[in-house]
Amino acid sequence: MDTNLAGKTALVTGAGKNIGRAIAQGLAAAGAQVAVVYSGNADGAAETVRAIAEGGGTARAFGIDLTDLDSIEAGYQAVRGDLGPVDILVNNAAVRPQRKLADVTPELWDTVFAVNVRGPFFLAQKIVPGMVERRWGRIINLGGLHGYKGSARRTQGAREQGRRRRDDPRPRLRDGRVRGDRDTWWCRAGSPSSAATRPCTAPRRTRPTPPRRCS
Repeated sequence: MDTNLAGKTALVTGAGKNIGRAIAQGLAAAGAQVAVVYSGNADGAAETVRAIAEGGGTARAFGIDLTDLDSIEAGYQAVRGDLGPVDILVNNAAVRPQRKLADVTPELWDTVFAVNVRGPFFLAQKIVPGMVERRWGRIINLGGLHGYKGSARRTQGAREQGRRRRDDPRPRLRDGRVRGDRDTWWCRAGSPSSAATRPCTAPRRTRPTPPRRCS
């Protein structure tokens, strides 16, 4: 990553493994100090912190339960007190339990929305005022393919992903194209900044014309 984030503080939820860990390490490599947020995976968060420290970066682990507003408040204050104001928020944490439609309980439904939608919103609510005051900030919300294409045993996850997309008015990158701009394609290769600014030379794909019915 060639972006210089020195002096910035990033908070990454679900940073104890997989994509969250990779994002945390990438931000640390770019110079940001990272709040590695976890819920039940304390060992994974500690491993992420250790990996960042071995790479010469700065990171701390913080436990936050995204289903609990008091935990969100306490966790945010702990991050602010230890690392300073948050400049970059990455909402990566999510739960995706596999259930048949008939087996989805109200409790499971509420948990999915609490972790995947409600928690990230109220965490951002804590952080955004500082971003506005400093006139700089970034919020990245991660989602899954189930918001675009359903699959077996993922009914509640698809519904949550669809609501997250519907409620977000900003253009979204899908298949290399910024949705909302029908004429522009962008390259994904290279750094994040180049992907957002450099037109792609690949030809634009078009949808096939459906056959016309004979009257």
